[in-house]
Amino acid sequence: ADKLKSRFHEQAFPELVLAAPPHILGLLRGALDEAVARCVVASFDNDYTLLDVDELDKRIHALAR
Repeated sequence: ADKLKSRFHEQAFPELVLAAPPHILGLLRGALDEAVARCVVASFDNDYTLLDVDELDKRIHALAR
């Protein structure tokens, strides 16, 4: 959450999609800065850590439709 806050204030992203296992996602949401939380456009309670970047991109885009 601290890293996301720092990167948000550096204007590294205008919108944010969160993806994490359910328990971690809940903890992350609870720890987000209010400004960062407002830029969250979608969140998915899945563990995507083993996917390569191309597959991750496909899955996130498919879910965000």
